[in-house]
Order: sequence, then C-alpha cells, then structure tokens
Amino acid sequence: MPFFMTPKSLLFIIFASISVICNAQLNIGKEVMISLDNEMMQEIEVISLNEEGLILVENVIANYGKKATTNFIRYDSTLTEVWRHSYEPPRSFDLTHTFSANEYVFFFFQEDGERGYRILRLSKLSGQIVAYESFLLTRMNVKHFTVNGSKALLGGSYNDRAVVEVFNFVENSSKVLPELYSNNLKVVGLENIQDSGNFAVLIRNTRKCLFFIYQFSYDGKLLGSYQIGDRNNVPIGGSLLNFNDNRTLLVGNYADNCSSYSTGFYVNDLTTQNEGNFYDFASIDNYLNYLTPKRKKRMREKIKSRQEKGKDFKIRQRIHLHELTKTEKGWLMIAEIYYPEYNSNNSTMFLGYRTYREGQQIYNQFNYSHTFIGEFDRAGNMVWSNSINLRNVSTRQLNDITQLTKIDDGYMLAYPDDGVIRTSIINSKNEVQPMQSYDLKSLKSDLKIVDVNSSNLFAWYGQTFLVYGDKRMNSKTSGGDYLAKNVFFLRKLSYAPPETTEVSN
Repeated sequence: MPFFMTPKSLLFIIFASISVICNAQLNIGKEVMISLDNEMMQEIEVISLNEEGLILVENVIANYGKKATTNFIRYDSTLTEVWRHSYEPPRSFDLTHTFSANEYVFFFFQEDGERGYRILRLSKLSGQIVAYESFLLTRMNVKHFTVNGSKALLGGSYNDRAVVEVFNFVENSSKVLPELYSNNLKVVGLENIQDSGNFAVLIRNTRKCLFFIYQFSYDGKLLGSYQIGDRNNVPIGGSLLNFNDNRTLLVGNYADNCSSYSTGFYVNDLTTQNEGNFYDFASIDNYLNYLTPKRKKRMREKIKSRQEKGKDFKIRQRIHLHELTKTEKGWLMIAEIYYPEYNSNNSTMFLGYRTYREGQQIYNQFNYSHTFIGEFDRAGNMVWSNSINLRNVSTRQLNDITQLTKIDDGYMLAYPDDGVIRTSIINSKNEVQPMQSYDLKSLKSDLKIVDVNSSNLFAWYGQTFLVYGDKRMNSKTSGGDYLAKNVFFLRKLSYAPPETTEVSN
C-alpha cells in the first residue's frame, strides 16, 4: 500500500456588496526538473514543510528489482536544494507509510511477506538518518503507522483480528496492545491525543456494524472504551481535533450499515462522551449544489416526496476526507466524493505509477464527482456549507485533489484536471464564482512540453501553490533534432488576489 503525503487546506472571500470582481492571476515561479530513466522504476512523493520548504522522496528500483535506493532531497521555499541523502533498504523491503512530526519525518519499510520492518527517522533540518530495525510480533500487514513521542504505533490485522503493536525507539522493544485481538474487529485509525501523550485506536466491528474508540495511556494501558453511533449510524473512520480548552472532538464520515458507502458526517465530543451530531447528506442544505439546477430540483423533490411518506432518503457515496483545519469559529471540513474504476487484469505491470489495492481488488483510477466544503463551530454545529462540481476529474491515486487556500479575508478553491489548473472563489454570500483555467502546457519553460501525464497540486504556504508530477518534453539536440524525454517537475505558483472595483448605485 503506498504512502501518501498529506496536503493542507482552503475556503471563501468577502467582497463589498456592490463590486466588480476582476480576473485573478497565477504568477509562475521557479521550476525544478528531475530526469526519469526508462530503464528503472522511479516513484517520487512530495512532503510539504509549509514555509520551510519541502522534502522530495525518490524511490529508484533498478536491475529488475534487485537493487533499491531511496533518495531524500530537501528544498527551501524558493525550490533551492538544501541537502540530499540516500538510503538503501534491504532487498524485499518496501516503503509503505510516512509520518511527519515536529522535527522529523518517519518512514516505514516492511519486508514483503515476512515480519521484518525498518523505521527511518529523518531530520528535517540536517537530513540525518537514523534507522531502527525490528520484527513484528504477529505476521500482520501494517495498514496504519503513527509516531507518538518515542514510540511508533503499527496497526493492522492477523487472522481477521485487530492488532496494534507499539515499538519503543529507546528500548528497541515491542508489545501488543490489550483488549483488541478479537474476531470481526478492524483497525480503521490511530490518533494521538495532543499534549497528554495518550492515543486512541479506532475500531470497527465488521459483523455487528458497530464502531468503538479505545483510549490508551502513553505506556499502552487501556484507559477506557466506548461505542459511537449505532447500527444505523456507523462511523467509517475519523480524525481527532484538539482545542486549547482541553476539548477533543472525533470527526469523520459514517454509513447506515456495514457498507463502505457514506451517508453523512458525524462529530463526537470525547471529553463529554455525548451522543454527538450526525449530519445526513440529504439533510445538508447545500450538499446538492454541485448538480445542475434541473437535477438539483428533481433530487430535492424526490427527497421531499419520500419524507412526506414517512420514509428516509439516503444518499450513499464514497468519501475521501482531507486533514481537518482549524478556523476562528471551529474547523473546516473538505470531503471529496469519488468512485473507483476497477482493474480486471490481475497484473499491475501496465497500470503505471503507484496502483492502489484494497485486499485482492486493484483500482485503476479514481474519478471525483464533487467536493463538499463545510465549516463547524467548536460545539460541532455546522455553520455553512457548499459543494462544487469537479467534472469527474480522475487520478491514479486516492489523494487530496482539491485545495482550499486562504486569501486575505477569504479562500480560493483550486484543483488540477488533465494538465489544467481550475480555480474558483466562494464569496461571502456562499456563491461559487465561475471557474478560471490555467493550462500547464502554456507555462514558460526552457523545454517544450509535449504532454502532462499526471499533475498534482497542493496549497504550499501563504498564497503559494506547488504543482508537481511527470511530463514528456522535447529538448533540442546539437544537430537540430528534437529528443523526447520524461521528467518529474516541481513548479511554484503564487496567487494574486482578485481586485475589486466599487460601483456606484
């Protein structure tokens, strides 16, 4: 299972009630290109350090899989290289997870089909690498990896039972957490509880359609557990939000049965252990705004008709949640609604860069229908919401595809679509402004871009984006001919806020 970097977030901009909005501009910044060798397999990931720059992780596999090298390259905010270090993992060890902490980034390598694993601790400042080697106490496939202080949490399953192991970096020892190894239980998340050192394990009972949260002390002692929701409101996953008033909230999406299709969002206060708030998609005012006016009207009429007959109307969709972002009022939720395209061929040889697996099922790509944006207060009440049509943009990875970046008093939405960056603004009246498009092929470069094979975009820092991916380019040889080559590129883009011109009555 590939690791994913996790991008930052975005939202809406306030204008005068009588104003004309002029076109915004994307300023083209520095570009970095890395040549791709067709004779080797190269996988490149980007980890954002916000204003401090980024870390590029390049996995290079050569000699038909016999030799692998992982290169770590640190760039500052101007895309100037700061340091470069390499690590050669043992044969059959694959990099599967990453976790970013305050001073370090941790990388988890697991031995294919065996119990061996290695954890690298990479210093953000110097690039110094410290490697820890150990063996799993159970032969599990690690699905979740988190670092809590001087300990690493490894979550997965063995014989269809939930398992969480704790590895101590100082003592170089491991232990299995108690009370979790039972039939039909599945680990769906590992969450640190800020400052206290405690952590939570999110568990789903796949047979009884129930969801539980187990809280452990830093030493691995079970502090308590309780159920969230019921058989009709079963959380699928969740993330913890910690506030300065010692309030901790668990926020995520839920289903109305054991299905992986979501029917809404939930908010649960772990401090008071109250019942929590459950927001059904069909009951959220602006959830259907991504539809055309005619389709939205028909859907609303259908929902109303069912409700008048005393029946529930459920909207069931696959949801990909972004990392939650705190705001002055509470927090911001960004959720992308997607549907996967399955690969009927068991071989992954021709699927290209980083295929995605779930069990024995292989996904070829993911298509995104729309993005939901909602702001909540600290009590878990929804303040406002909206949804934006993504025109079925597709990616090879299940990743954050839309970004919402704060601009002055508001926010701008942006996402990449087949070599084009599309942007829009949600104004103070919760109205979505018309989309603007920026073609990556038209960006200035020393080499002519032939094709943008895959592009990703994330809000880097301030009003700055980073576009990255791979593309095919033509370079002119000394003989005057053009030679095509594949490169991985990083491109810095900054956003100039739109100007507003006052208009008299």
